[in-house]
Amino acid sequence: MQGFNITELMQEIESLSSIAEFGSLRLKELSKQNDTLKAELNDTEQHASLTSCINNIKKFQNSIHASEQAILNWREKVDGYFYQVHEYAKQVGGEERSQLLVLSETMTELMKTFSSQLALVTQVSEKSKQLILSAERKQKSMTASFERGRAPILTVEDNDNWVIERS
Repeated sequence: MQGFNITELMQEIESLSSIAEFGSLRLKELSKQNDTLKAELNDTEQHASLTSCINNIKKFQNSIHASEQAILNWREKVDGYFYQVHEYAKQVGGEERSQLLVLSETMTELMKTFSSQLALVTQVSEKSKQLILSAERKQKSMTASFERGRAPILTVEDNDNWVIERS
C-alpha cells in the first residue's frame, strides 16, 4: 500500500459525511412528498386528476429509486475505503495508525448512517407502492362508475386535450 494518503482519504470521508447529511435532508423531503401525494390522491375526484396523480407518484418512485442507488453507491465506496484503511493500518504504527483508527471509527458511523438511510428509503418506497395500488383501485372504481353511466364532466388534461369524465 505504498503511497496511501491519509489526508486525501480524510477529505473524501468528510465529503461523504456531508453527502450523508444532505441525504438525510433529502430523505425527509421524500417522506413529506409521499405524504403530499397521499393527500393529493385522497382529494382526487376526477379521472384526469387521478391519472396526473398516478404519473406524479411514478415520477416520485423514480426519485426514490435514484436515492436508493446513490446511497448504495456511497455505502459501497465507504466500505472499500474501510477495507483499505484496515489493511494499511496493519502495516503502520504510531501517529499514522492512530489517525487510521479515528478514520475507521468515522467510517463505521458513516456506514451506520447510510444503512439507516437505506432503511428509510425502503420504507418510503413501500409507502409509494401502496399509493400506486390505492390509486389504481380508485381509478378502477372511477372507470366502473363511468361505465355504469353517471353524468359526464368535461375536464382538460395537461396536454390541453379535452376528456369526458364521470364524477
